[in-house]
Amino acid sequence: MSHLNFYTKKPHWLLLPLVSGVLMALSFYPFGASPLIFVAFAPLIYFAIGMPERTTRELFIGGLIAGSISALSFSYPFFAQFHWIKETYLFETIVRLFFIPAAIIGGLSFGVITIITRLLLTRWAAFNALIFSTLFALWLLVFQLSIDGFNYFDPAFAAASAPVLIKFAGIGGTPLVTLIILLTNSFFALFFLAENKKKFFFGTAGIIAIFTIGLLAHERYLRGGGAGEAIIKTVPIAIIQISDRRDEAFGFVKDESFQYPLLERRIKEAVSTGAELIIYPFSPVSGAIAINGIDAAFNKKVLVTDVDTFGAWVKKNVPENTVFLTWNSIYENGAFFNEYSFWKNGELHKRYQKRQPLPFADYTPSWAAKKGFYTTPFDVKTGSITDQVSLGDYSVGNLICSEVGDRELARDDALTAAFIIAGGSDAMFAGDVAGRVNLIQAQYRAAENNIPVIRANRLGPSAFIGPDGAIVSKIEYNKDGVLFGEMAPGNGKKTIYARFGDTPLLVFIGLIILLAVYFRTKKTRA
Repeated sequence: MSHLNFYTKKPHWLLLPLVSGVLMALSFYPFGASPLIFVAFAPLIYFAIGMPERTTRELFIGGLIAGSISALSFSYPFFAQFHWIKETYLFETIVRLFFIPAAIIGGLSFGVITIITRLLLTRWAAFNALIFSTLFALWLLVFQLSIDGFNYFDPAFAAASAPVLIKFAGIGGTPLVTLIILLTNSFFALFFLAENKKKFFFGTAGIIAIFTIGLLAHERYLRGGGAGEAIIKTVPIAIIQISDRRDEAFGFVKDESFQYPLLERRIKEAVSTGAELIIYPFSPVSGAIAINGIDAAFNKKVLVTDVDTFGAWVKKNVPENTVFLTWNSIYENGAFFNEYSFWKNGELHKRYQKRQPLPFADYTPSWAAKKGFYTTPFDVKTGSITDQVSLGDYSVGNLICSEVGDRELARDDALTAAFIIAGGSDAMFAGDVAGRVNLIQAQYRAAENNIPVIRANRLGPSAFIGPDGAIVSKIEYNKDGVLFGEMAPGNGKKTIYARFGDTPLLVFIGLIILLAVYFRTKKTRA
């Protein structure tokens, strides 16, 4: 390893974590060089397991550098795109500055993972690389749970351009995909540590073969013949996409009737496709729709119209046998709900209320409200109505906006639904960062559960996604139009992930960590 001596001397050893940080940064938005994610961690892994002369302090600094660079490069353009209602300028400013704590958290996390890896080192380099990989995967799982799944920094997202990797989500979800990416990086790091390169290549080929055989067997089960062959009927669906962000891009009440010329034109186009379901993934009003009439005490900018008035408009513009979906706020019995409203023949046919409202976006947390720090014009309550609309013989599952990042909600819906609607607008971001990542999340939800997913985004991109996570058809970000597709329901076969969720992977990670602690304790006693 004399050719690496340059990188082991001060201050050159800092180059390895620095290179890792830069490669990770290039892998994510806005650079999008996604293939680099398969080598981005390799220098840091080598730094953690292949440089025994580095002190604990140096290890922490190395991890801090790699984590801070990668987190900063992604979080800055992400948070810089955030914008909210103009009355909450203080909240908007705080969020835009959140790239600073994001970079700090990323740096500290990488630093701690690097140190723990060193503390658990064994005499087997391959096992040491596995320790780093499982620790990182565990940290990402815990981090995602702590922020309600609202995490866009996941190596699995950078690797979404590789269809084969997405299929692994059916076995272990995005955490398994992340672990596979880290193991791939480990192979590159281990190559420079291996004394017998030929033996190393054979060992690597064997591991790849095991993963490949496992994936092929799983895919054969999912796509093979059986009862699923009888399901051949498709459902014609149209998604309306409108990129106009101005206030004029909402409907209004005039002379006691609802009007929305811009949407009416798009509905006419969607109706011409013969769609049984037309999706408009946004609110038709800049406010809420009231059930049982409008309370006179409310400002007209809050309660814009009521169900009867809006329903009359739907009946006028949408054929009676076509289901029309809008994503809006509903006011009922003194409470607001964030929901999908399914309209049919001018009536509110079915409803799905958001099960996991997002703090600060859907409601102001009580502790913030007590300090006068309001971020929403009204607070949305956790929904209890979770209807699944029927299209012919098929039921449709629902995920609203940020719920697309919740793997458990998707698993629950996939038990009874033929496909899932994952709508949103990501209008809180001025650019396309959130829309692109949420499309990737929708792809993973499809592959995890072997179920087609309809990703409907008012600003784009919108797409029809097959049960293997592949995009069937798509309309790009910031484009106006109607995306039409014939959706074939899933075949009903459950993936390993749909059956067991994160449990098998957590057991595997726990086993690796326990073994590492055992080997380390045994070595210390010796």
